[in-house]
Amino acid sequence: QGYAAKTVFEALQQPACHENMVKVGGYILGEFGNLIAGDERSGPLVQFRLLHGKYHFCSSSTRSLLLSAYMKLINLFPETKPLIQKVLKSDSNMRSSDVE
Repeated sequence: QGYAAKTVFEALQQPACHENMVKVGGYILGEFGNLIAGDERSGPLVQFRLLHGKYHFCSSSTRSLLLSAYMKLINLFPETKPLIQKVLKSDSNMRSSDVE
């Protein structure tokens, strides 16, 4: 699980990655990102910024998966809450049945 989290974290750092990679990465980091969060290079805020950097290029179904990952980050790492809340408020005008 830790290996999977590290591997997808590294893959998501590539400038161009397929949307399926974003889906897999969002799921794995949401579930197991805590296993790599001890390293400052892959801390919770770094993970969030990495995932959210792909957010606007994804379909609504992938966005909903990423939003779920964001909630998991908030639950595991309370220090991420202010930043994630700010992002959610700024993006609240996006209405989609897939995301809701």
